[in-house]
Amino acid sequence: MIIDVASRKPFRSLRILGSNGTLEWEKFDSVIKLYDAKSRNTKIIKVPKGYVQKGYEIASNAEQMYNDEIGTFLRAIEGKGKYPHSFAENLVLLETLYALEKSDKTAKKVSLI
Repeated sequence: MIIDVASRKPFRSLRILGSNGTLEWEKFDSVIKLYDAKSRNTKIIKVPKGYVQKGYEIASNAEQMYNDEIGTFLRAIEGKGKYPHSFAENLVLLETLYALEKSDKTAKKVSLI
């Protein structure tokens, strides 16, 4: 993931290269591109821009994901909704994140099993 704070034009990019294809995301384009190496096709998934708070127009939708997460949490503790992930699911997500970070630092494949 690249976050450039010195560029005249801001960008936040993520590219994941896999055996079966590539996932690309550029925050300000509001799309995710999934390239399938076998079919050589690219699927484009639109990402909602979200609500921008007054005074934060330059930040685009930077805060929307946090607003959504806090709202989901509050509804869950008030008994008005269900939290979307269990503790066990969150643990798997964290273990995956840690494995990705370790793989990045060591430049080696890290097993999740």
